[in-house]
Amino acid sequence: YKGYFRFSISDGGSGIKNYRAEVDGKFMAMEFDGKYARLTGTATKARFGKGKHTFTLVVTDYTENQRKVSYTFYL
Repeated sequence: YKGYFRFSISDGGSGIKNYRAEVDGKFMAMEFDGKYARLTGTATKARFGKGKHTFTLVVTDYTENQRKVSYTFYL
């Protein structure tokens, strides 16, 4: 499905402190399922418009280590 994102996130050490998802630099809400340590969310044309976009997810642990992933997608 276009604009649908699903990620498993975990940290074997200090634990996940926070995460932030953005599309083209604008905040995108995501749902966290603690049972499966899974983030899910959908970028819609109504919110972000039609065309080429960049999705970015930054996950930070309690020792301030960060992991960043970016993907290009089209709506």
